[in-house]
Amino acid sequence: IRLELCAGLPACEVDRRIARANRAGDIGARALAFYLVDLAERGAQQELGFHSVVQYAEMRYHIRPSTTREYLAVGRALDELPEIDEAFCRERLLWSQVRQLVRVATPQTESEWVMWAQGRTARQIAAEVHRRKKGERPTDPARRRIHSTTFKVEAKLNAVQWQIWNIARAKLQAETGQPVSDTELMLEMARLLLGTRPDGSVPGRTPVNDSHFKVVIHHNPDYGRTEVDTEEGPVELDSRTSRAVLSDAGCGELADALDEEDENSGERVPDEERDEPTPPEKRARVLARDGFRCRCCESKKNLTVHHKKWRRFGGRTVPENLLTHCEDCHSLIHDRLLVVRGRIPHAVRFTDASGRDLQDLGEPIGFVLKKLRDNGNARASLTNGAARALATNDHAPAVSRKPMRFQDLPAEVDADWWALHSHLLRFNDRQGTLEFTLGVPLEAVPEETRGAREVLTNGNARASRPGKLTDLVGQERVVEILRVAVAAARRLGEPLPHILLVGPAGLGKTSLSRAVAAEMGAGFHGLSAPVVKEPGILLRLLTSLAESDVLFLDELHRLRARVAEVLYEAMEARCLSLPVGCGSGMAQRTLHVRLSPFTLIGATSEEERLPAPLRSRFEIREHLEFYDPKELAELLDRAAARGGFQIEPDAARLLAVVSRNTPREALALLRSVREEAILDKTSAIDAAAARRVLKRLGIDQDGLLPHEREYLETLREAGHPLGLSTLAARVGESRQTVQRVYEPYLIRRGLVVLTRHGRALDKRGRTAACTYSSC
Repeated sequence: IRLELCAGLPACEVDRRIARANRAGDIGARALAFYLVDLAERGAQQELGFHSVVQYAEMRYHIRPSTTREYLAVGRALDELPEIDEAFCRERLLWSQVRQLVRVATPQTESEWVMWAQGRTARQIAAEVHRRKKGERPTDPARRRIHSTTFKVEAKLNAVQWQIWNIARAKLQAETGQPVSDTELMLEMARLLLGTRPDGSVPGRTPVNDSHFKVVIHHNPDYGRTEVDTEEGPVELDSRTSRAVLSDAGCGELADALDEEDENSGERVPDEERDEPTPPEKRARVLARDGFRCRCCESKKNLTVHHKKWRRFGGRTVPENLLTHCEDCHSLIHDRLLVVRGRIPHAVRFTDASGRDLQDLGEPIGFVLKKLRDNGNARASLTNGAARALATNDHAPAVSRKPMRFQDLPAEVDADWWALHSHLLRFNDRQGTLEFTLGVPLEAVPEETRGAREVLTNGNARASRPGKLTDLVGQERVVEILRVAVAAARRLGEPLPHILLVGPAGLGKTSLSRAVAAEMGAGFHGLSAPVVKEPGILLRLLTSLAESDVLFLDELHRLRARVAEVLYEAMEARCLSLPVGCGSGMAQRTLHVRLSPFTLIGATSEEERLPAPLRSRFEIREHLEFYDPKELAELLDRAAARGGFQIEPDAARLLAVVSRNTPREALALLRSVREEAILDKTSAIDAAAARRVLKRLGIDQDGLLPHEREYLETLREAGHPLGLSTLAARVGESRQTVQRVYEPYLIRRGLVVLTRHGRALDKRGRTAACTYSSC
């Protein structure tokens, strides 16, 4: 053991050694005392998130404050008593014996005490130490001695009474300037009582301002929770003491509203006098009120409605007494391993059988509930030993900092705060609020968050896409407008205004957005709008943006309404105001999240489906046009050069003509022809290779595909206009396929016209159909 004692280690290493020593029991007691003293002298417990060693030991390892103070006293004493320390390390003394010896031994007398203590029990040593003063030597058993007669006075104090006692001691110590023992304090109070007349005057004492010696008590009427401030932090009072304190303070209504500790015990109500079971319609209302989730573990499975005050003890079937639980939590409640406290529906909390709030145990509630279920067969709650085993379990997450409570949430936060606390706030899509869960913030921003911009900027880039606006081909009007906007934004040092790009698929909306981000020197975050299924995803995305970053949302018309509503404020004010609830999921507070200035670029092919409030927030709204064959030929030539191969002008013009005026189609054909060239072991693409690929794909000189030519032939054979349903039946496809896949290009090329009688061939369409028929 002695070899393991090393002072000045990092706080995290000390914490690990304390955990091992705590699990070892008496064998590790010396190491536990040593490292607790080491933490206290260096103040290293602050690195772990605790203001004192007593608070650290209690919250981290569930060690009682009195036990921690004893460890500290013994650890400091052993630094001056090396012989006692040596005797313990060599197993000549037990830890229980060492605890008694350090109270009386000094460096001059420790060797005599060590020799005397060997062979005696801890109880015999305690009896002898009780009669000795510090520095005295042990009594010779062969010598009789007359002891002074003493009397023992005992008192059992609750938390409030104990705090009053300690504050009275502190006040007397402040007056005398000397330490005051319990005996001295009792004697002083007895003298004051004897010297006090019935009118309350005390000779020799005058009224003073003693407000700093007051006992401070906090009461939350909603949660039915009363706490008293102590040196080790707030201590919750039981309902009986809370009721007495509130009554003495003149708060009788608050006292009457407290939960009774024994509300589900005592005499049972006869069956005929009990309230009715929960009817289906009332059950449905309670489930909807609680968001169809268990109010304890938030599970959505096997839900039931539970009476907080059970029917067998007179509980009423009213919404104020009904709560939603899953079957597992419901079983724990009826096994009395889980207790429901507070007011329904907004201020409910859950405690174990010993009365400790599950959220104050420093562990995730789900993990604590699992421990409770594992102990359910033995009907055992979390006693101190079980809680200590839970905290030191190798599979339990280590808690090295103070958990954040709901009341500690700030009113306004930034993206850095969100990165450290986002795991404590989960978005409830059903109720549209953030749900807070007690937990410990992260120490640092996760690597995946810090590297998100690099991944999205570089990882998604395609070699075939141009880097900047000057590298783009076509869309000259739109490119010029964006170039001017970028230049102005860079000169002003501001982010670009939000941009909306409208046009059919494949015209380069994503390439334009990437080029804008490259011109601004900003990060590019691309995402398809349908992927953002809930505001929580959007919130995580927005808080990961750096200043001036570009957020690109494709298929913007498919963005869900609830997500769009959250996006409105982010676009306009560059902040988010979100309701936050605790436990029940209902809004109780509002959290304002400040966002870094960013630019949203939205892309859509169906502008009419955009909500008007969303469309109006885009300052720049541009429509993209189809490309002509000359622009597509140039685009193909540049793309081939970036890919490291050549394409002859005739081949580029041939592919441009049949690419439906769309860059995406042209680049897809280029890749197909490139594969043909690779198989032919040539680095250049000629017109012959392009024709072979087009023939294999079934594309004619007008860019028509086989199914489109079949569509035209069907209309030619009919000789008159055909309705959509008839036409779809003849070509063997659905109405939607014909309308959305077959017709758009044919109508744009002027091959098919829509009349009031149905679809009909234009002059050019009849020519194309005749050509197809003759072939």
